Formats: sequence, structure tokens, C-alpha cells
Amino acid sequence: MIGLTPSIDEVVLVHGECLDLRQPMAYAGVLTITNKRVHFSPSRLNRAIGASEWELPIGRIDEVLLSGLQPVMTIKAGAATLRVMGRDVELLYERLKVLHLSHI
Repeated sequence: MIGLTPSIDEVVLVHGECLDLRQPMAYAGVLTITNKRVHFSPSRLNRAIGASEWELPIGRIDEVLLSGLQPVMTIKAGAATLRVMGRDVELLYERLKVLHLSHI
């Protein structure tokens, strides 16, 4: 994984393993939440088969939701809808929800 390199004024708050559900195929990787952005970095194997990194500034987030028996976190930002799931998604959701509410 290439991962996130935080800027000087950026603090990594939490990161965890999850699956990116934006494509028809789910890609494994690490979702990192900083005080400035949400960043997904796919695993090396998933990168080799077409997965790519993505990031979203915290200020662009309109809504953060958690739903399902196998929890799925949905991040809405304008026309974009990003979905992730996995073993760390509830922890990621709790941190992102608090951070998002502090930016409203």
C-alpha cells in the first residue's frame, strides 16, 4: 500500500481496514481519516487489478451514514456517494461522524 502522507498541519485520527464498494467489485485497503480528509488506499494486490486511491476533503462531506447487519458506511458529498464496509468500519464511522458534525 502506498498510503497517505499527511501534510505538516494534518493529524491522522484513525485508520482501518475496509472494502471500497464504489465499483462492481469490492477492493480491500485502508481508509485513513485525518483532521482534513478521508483517504482510501487499496492493497497492493487490488491496485494491480485496477483499484485506485481516492480522497475527499472533510469540508465537502454532506452526510455520513452507517447501515446494515454487516455495517456499511456511506459518505455523501455532492453527487458522489462513497461506500465502505469491513471489520473497522464502525470505528471509522464514529470518528468521521464526530469530525463531520464539528465542521457543519
